[in-house]
Amino acid sequence: MKNYSALIFLFFLTFVIAGCDKDDDAEPTKEEIIMSKNWKVTEAKAVPTGLSTEFNLYGLLVDCQKDNFLDFNTGGVVVVDEGPTKCTPNAPQTVPGTWSFQENATTGDVITINGNILLSYGLTTSAPRNLKVVTLTNQTLKVTFNEGLTLPGTTTAVPSKIDLTFTAQ
Repeated sequence: MKNYSALIFLFFLTFVIAGCDKDDDAEPTKEEIIMSKNWKVTEAKAVPTGLSTEFNLYGLLVDCQKDNFLDFNTGGVVVVDEGPTKCTPNAPQTVPGTWSFQENATTGDVITINGNILLSYGLTTSAPRNLKVVTLTNQTLKVTFNEGLTLPGTTTAVPSKIDLTFTAQ
């Protein structure tokens, strides 16, 4: 009888150990987090070089820009989707670009975006941008980068630090 009890115990223990697979609890990588959601801008701020005044860029966006979202895909493809409200009815619903992610513990993680992706948010050039990641969670992506910004009431671009906050959709 003792042998049967021991065999039943070992059989039960085998299933318990097999059910505790460590891979099931593996945290997603930063790239997987970025690719697992669509990201909508929910805050945009700028601080021009030499000024302490912070400008609310999000408040300058029109509703048809505020519903746009980014969709980061495998293979380095990123798409900006115009969302439910398009600013120009005949414009394409989506515009593709490329992206890459560089993880760096010393200088900070960077998302590089190429193409017309950020034009849909009112930025004026399609130059590649290196977006330094400030925060990345399952719900929030905050980035910062430098950009020449033409402030309301001016005609000359001023070097500025831009902060964008995206919220997962």
